[in-house]
Amino acid sequence: MNRNATPSSFGWDFQVNAAIVLMLENIKLVKSVRVEGKKEDIELLLENKKYIYAQAKSVMRIDDYVNVRSKLRAGLETLNDDAMHCDYQKLIYVTNSPNPFNIENTMSAFYGRSRLSYNDLPQSCKEIIDNEISNKSLKYIDKSELEIHVIPFFTDDFLQRYRVIKDGIDKFLFELNNNTRGMASELLEIWQHEFFQNCTKGNLDLVIRKKDLMWSIIVLQSQLHPEHSLLEEYDDGEIEEIIRSYRYLINNRCEKFEFISQVLFDFQAFITDEKGNKKIAKFIAAKCNEYKNVFKLKEIREEIQDVVVKIILQKIIINRFLVNDIAKKVNL
Repeated sequence: MNRNATPSSFGWDFQVNAAIVLMLENIKLVKSVRVEGKKEDIELLLENKKYIYAQAKSVMRIDDYVNVRSKLRAGLETLNDDAMHCDYQKLIYVTNSPNPFNIENTMSAFYGRSRLSYNDLPQSCKEIIDNEISNKSLKYIDKSELEIHVIPFFTDDFLQRYRVIKDGIDKFLFELNNNTRGMASELLEIWQHEFFQNCTKGNLDLVIRKKDLMWSIIVLQSQLHPEHSLLEEYDDGEIEEIIRSYRYLINNRCEKFEFISQVLFDFQAFITDEKGNKKIAKFIAAKCNEYKNVFKLKEIREEIQDVVVKIILQKIIINRFLVNDIAKKVNL
């Protein structure tokens, strides 16, 4: 991801990270996300088929208030255009400026990470929005569905720039499952890459599904290490090849969450007198060849294929409680 200190690259960076924040804050409602979409900077398609539209405007310096009012004006005009044509649930203007209305005595209302509905704004800020709506005939904006968001996002120190975004992921993982703690930095990097790739694709129908974002958590929790029990009989060279093949397959599996669901459904339906790890081992032995046909294994040596598929099945079954937690808590 290009993070060079130019206005355009900084703006892209803010937009991508704002999309991650908005997605997490609406995670139970969201079905998919598009950055730089057909209509807006950020488009969240909800399960009820309505949209949350967000305009993202940034400034490079925390004390630069010169153009914040014009950025707000442009953002409201674009949101009005979308509201005219679409069935939306919420309209959001999101910025990194701690003074989005250029009114110094209202800055305390926007301190840190803030989310204010129109009704909760200081009166002087409401008046600015009212004047813009009146002067520009922005009659399609329903002020009861309008929100102003501020996400602190400054400096060339990336740890500090992304602090609020990482904290949001930390909080999400903490509430998700005990086993997902400590992976926020890795998950942030993966999601930043996914969202940045999304906003650079010319096909505006290409969206990021919530299911695929949650798959990233499963991947991080299912990392394969050389000391895995199924690798004991292989030499170092073979282990390296197995690990590479495993990573390739688990990262590139199509219909990823659907695949997990199918494995767990088959495991639940598998009839045996064995329990615990013995049941897992028996299921894997019985189903290995069947699942080998599901994967694209042409590029993997035949003698490696069995162990790779067995490990994938084992990892999925061992993580079944995490999968259930994700499905329940993010409404999959």
